[in-house]
Amino acid sequence: MSKLRKGYCVSEEIHNYLKKVKKENNLSSVSLALELVVTEHERRSRIKTEDTAKLMAREIGKVMKEDMIKFKASARETDKNVQVLIEMLNGYLIKEGTGQIVTTTGLTTEISMESLALKISKEEVKKRLHRNRIMKASKVNE
Repeated sequence: MSKLRKGYCVSEEIHNYLKKVKKENNLSSVSLALELVVTEHERRSRIKTEDTAKLMAREIGKVMKEDMIKFKASARETDKNVQVLIEMLNGYLIKEGTGQIVTTTGLTTEISMESLALKISKEEVKKRLHRNRIMKASKVNE
């Protein structure tokens, strides 16, 4: 690698520091000491960037893990509640001796209908989800 000759102005303090580096590292010139200082600075800067990236990855991982734990707990609770409802409905249908049912889409029975109870239930769930979203948003903004 060829060397370039450049004239730089440095303070006396910096020049003394470069002479000290030259002496401590048994270098033949102050120019080599300057190269050593710059090279070392560049290496440490690169390490800082890598360390920062690793730290950020760890912190993001922690937050994601916490969110996933909450999501999994919520999903488990929802699944449990749905299974309870299915069991209750199945028991009710068996007790009533219901053979055919009317579906909301009519795809399986060729008859479709939504009861008033289903409409009320859907509206109540919609309101509840809306309230929960508002509460969650207000907690985030605090």
